[in-house]
Parts: sequence; structure tokens; C-alpha cells
Amino acid sequence: NAEDMEDLFGSESPYSDFFSNIFGGRTGSGRSASPLPRRGRDVEYEVDLTLEEAFRGTERALEIDGNRDQASIPLGVRTGTRVRLAGRGESGRNGGAAGDLFLIIKVLPNDIFERDGDDLHFDAPIDIFTAIAGGEIRIPALEKSLTLTIPPRTNANRTFRLRGKGMPYLREPNKRGDMFARVKLVLPDALTDQEVNSITALAFARQKHAEPSEVKL
Repeated sequence: NAEDMEDLFGSESPYSDFFSNIFGGRTGSGRSASPLPRRGRDVEYEVDLTLEEAFRGTERALEIDGNRDQASIPLGVRTGTRVRLAGRGESGRNGGAAGDLFLIIKVLPNDIFERDGDDLHFDAPIDIFTAIAGGEIRIPALEKSLTLTIPPRTNANRTFRLRGKGMPYLREPNKRGDMFARVKLVLPDALTDQEVNSITALAFARQKHAEPSEVKL
């Protein structure tokens, strides 16, 4: 349009009248028409969040082109989520509306939990005594620690499902995904000589009465 032509050639350029006549930017009397309003451009801004921040929602201070802003990020966001902040992008021209600001979310890896959609997976260390006899263990959670009951004779890699203990849904924050605890067998922190001897005797007795296992080559 004529305003774009003036941006390119300047209002005093000999070409300006020519383009203005073609695109209707000036009236026949030579007077300038009122410039049309222009909406401001949308702006994208990348935001890194911890898994805890994505779980609870957070406030984030932003600095865009030297301007400071404060943004509310809803709970349940995940990597790739676009949070739209209407009217907080580039200012409009000639009375036009401002553009929008889009926050592009990246949720950082967590040391304990692996996220799969709205579900959380993690390894639950269990000592061999609890795995054999059963018991209760404390497991971590983003909200508060939980108690998980381990039944007797629990094998390694068995997975327990804790319903509704995962991530909140983005658009339905009252609903949550599930948490999956995968058993990882570990030795107790400190074994006494008596405990080691007892376990050795038990292992020897089991081997003595067990059928030889067949090894396929």
C-alpha cells in the first residue's frame, strides 16, 4: 500500500506520488488520507520450567526487547505448550491493536521423575529384605511424599501404579495423570557380618536343594 511505499522511498521521493495515485494513498486534491491502523506483530518467547513449576504453575518475569513483563504460566504445561498472552506482543501502529505474546514452554529433565504425557515414572529403590518379606516404603512426589505398600516376594522391575498422583491436566487441573513406581532392588546401606552369614547360609541351603538349571548354549 502507499504507506509501505513511503517506507521504502520516503515521502519526498518523486516516486511517492506515483505509487500513492496507484494505491489510493492520497486523495485527488493531493491531501494525505488517514493512515490505516496496523496490528502489532505477535512475539514468541521461550521459557524453561522445572517439572515442579509445571506441576504447580508459576509466575515468570520476562524481559523482551528491553521491556520487563510478568507472566502467569498455568499448571500442567509440557514441552511445546504455547501459552498465549493476548495484547502483550508488539504495539500496533496508527491506533491498531497490539499483537499477542506466545510463551513456548520447555520443561527441563527431572532427576527423579520421567514424564510421559500426564503420567510420571520413577525407580523405587527397595532393599532385598523388604522385597522378600514385604513392608512399606516412602516414595517422593511433586506434591508430598507418599507411602507405598510392598507385598512379600516382590521381584525387581515390578511396577506399581498410583492413580491420580501424576501431573495435572493442562485444561482440567482438577484431574491428574498416574504415577508408576518401578521396583529397583538394592542392598541395605549396612549389612552386619551376622546378616551376611545368615544370608549366605540361606543361599547355600537353597542351592543344595534346588534342581540344577539347564543352560542353553
